[in-house]
Amino acid sequence: MAPGTTGAPTVLAFKSDLDRWLHDMSVDSLKGTVALRSAPIISELRVSMAKHANLRYETDTLRVAHHESVLQLHTSLERMIEQIRFRQDA
Repeated sequence: MAPGTTGAPTVLAFKSDLDRWLHDMSVDSLKGTVALRSAPIISELRVSMAKHANLRYETDTLRVAHHESVLQLHTSLERMIEQIRFRQDA
């Protein structure tokens, strides 16, 4: 294997040899190999997209919860400030 490759063996061929091989190769014979190589990639893509959708849903849920917490904190702080002012005026 050539350095830097991911597992596919390196093949050296002359242009004429490659042209002959491509000319003799049927499209139907290539379809099966493409499908076999594509299936795991497509499966991995679907899993990744499902994870992405779940993360977006969780993010939206957490954003809403955070917003509600900030509103509660704001309300509590306003009440505390009001009580402090009331005690200072008394």
